[in-house]
Amino acid sequence: MSIADPTKIISDVTDVIDDNIYSRQEQEEDRTERLKIDLQSDNQLAKMARPIMAYTILIVWSFVIIASIWIEIDQDVRDAVKWSLTAVLGFYFVSRGMEKVNSKKLDATIKLERMKTRAQIRQDKRESRKQ
Repeated sequence: MSIADPTKIISDVTDVIDDNIYSRQEQEEDRTERLKIDLQSDNQLAKMARPIMAYTILIVWSFVIIASIWIEIDQDVRDAVKWSLTAVLGFYFVSRGMEKVNSKKLDATIKLERMKTRAQIRQDKRESRKQ
């Protein structure tokens, strides 16, 4: 029976961890990619997932708040609903904001490319006149 090399064991363990655990950035990229796919889908339900979740949690939150007037509702339940509402609405507005920012970036990139193309055409015309 031989003793395994500790560096090989550590390397193998880190490789397994790297293969099976997403970093925060990878999670965000995955989520962003899923949102893009949902928005490009022909399925209306995929496009409406965020608004449906936002309205649903808002209705649940309203129900819990109103019901707490007449019924004793545990503070933990109210906190859970409140934080769920915060998370869903935060995700909804942040992702909408990201869509708008990305749309404006794309528009700016297209406009910049047009300007570069026009400038290149002008430069080519000037050079052809000199010759």
